[in-house]
Amino acid sequence: MLGIRCDSCDNNYYGNPTVPYGFCELCNCNGNIDPSSPGNCDARTGECLQCLFNTGGYNCEVCEPGYYGDAIQRTCRSKLAHVCRVKTITENKVIAHLKVSKRSTF
Repeated sequence: MLGIRCDSCDNNYYGNPTVPYGFCELCNCNGNIDPSSPGNCDARTGECLQCLFNTGGYNCEVCEPGYYGDAIQRTCRSKLAHVCRVKTITENKVIAHLKVSKRSTF
């Protein structure tokens, strides 16, 4: 808790320590934030505000629109990139390029 009267929560914590039995809890952003950055979650509600790795939602628990995968496992990938790969598989030149790119990207 912070403040002269311990009336606010520290960075990455939320709650209302000013009410009887009030306390601060660690924000649950499923590891999809930079804990060294300030303002990752709302100090009163715990809503995650700075989700990383193409994640979103109240607790950074879903992939952002236009992405698919598992946000908890940090595997959100662009749907556009997936569609492009499928679309270009019939072109031999592009297949060779994708195979090289795929190894270096994933």
